[in-house]
Amino acid sequence: MIKATSHLSSTLGPLFTIVIGAVLIFVAVHFLGKLLKLLMVGKARDILTQAVGRNAYLAMASGMGVTVVTQSSTVTNSVLVPFAGAGILTPAQVYPVTVGANLGTTFTTVFAAFAVVGQDAKIGLQAAFVHLLYNVFAIIVIYVIPVLRPVPLFCAETLARIATDRKWVVAVYLITVFIALPALVIILVGVL
Repeated sequence: MIKATSHLSSTLGPLFTIVIGAVLIFVAVHFLGKLLKLLMVGKARDILTQAVGRNAYLAMASGMGVTVVTQSSTVTNSVLVPFAGAGILTPAQVYPVTVGANLGTTFTTVFAAFAVVGQDAKIGLQAAFVHLLYNVFAIIVIYVIPVLRPVPLFCAETLARIATDRKWVVAVYLITVFIALPALVIILVGVL
């Protein structure tokens, strides 16, 4: 891929590669969803549904375990999304696994922080523990308190329902949440 874009400028080459990569991911997820619909029938579907849907806390532990082993919550979530898209799993079944995957990511971060040596080791460990504690407290506040547990699921389902009719909402959401708001915080912190 790098040789194919080597003649482009140093800015356009990487952007072109990112666009191609994103398109390939969308195509792969699309066909994976179709394949899973065909394969996940009968006993295989029942086993998966029981494994994820039997107990929310076990599903959370499964998500955490898979993420710690693979060292990537992206792997865990990328496997789940096509199952949900194919109708094999419901968002309510995927939710605790995703929460566990987020917690599993924090353990991966702590492992990585222990590998840092020298002057910056303390800062790396502090950052890793902030990440861990933030996720643990979020789980305690949002997931353990029954009244709050459905709020993220409701928000996700509402956003998905709106986005299926109006694709531009996804772009506005992503730009606002991941670019505009962080930029605003950085600016405000710099001013104060």
